[in-house]
Amino acid sequence: MGYLRGQGLSQQETAELVDELFRERAAEIRGRGIRNLLCGIMLICVPIVAVCFFMFAGYIEVKTLLVTIIVGFIGLWLVIKGVGMLLSPNSEKGDVADQ
Repeated sequence: MGYLRGQGLSQQETAELVDELFRERAAEIRGRGIRNLLCGIMLICVPIVAVCFFMFAGYIEVKTLLVTIIVGFIGLWLVIKGVGMLLSPNSEKGDVADQ
């Protein structure tokens, strides 16, 4: 706000501009949160599908199952991160363009 005030904008104009920028930033973070949430849900389904496949096939490939479980945990992390971004977008630090 100090920079904008130094450029000759009034207090009200500065406040309106900064509020609009914060709303845009929150909307962008929420959008990324939804994307993380949906990707995470899909990744969580990977080990479930693998177990169903192994049950149908009649055997279990242990290494493949372990890899799919790791993918499922990555999905769980994305779901947790996505929910956090949706519920509290202002808690995200840093530049949105860098994410």
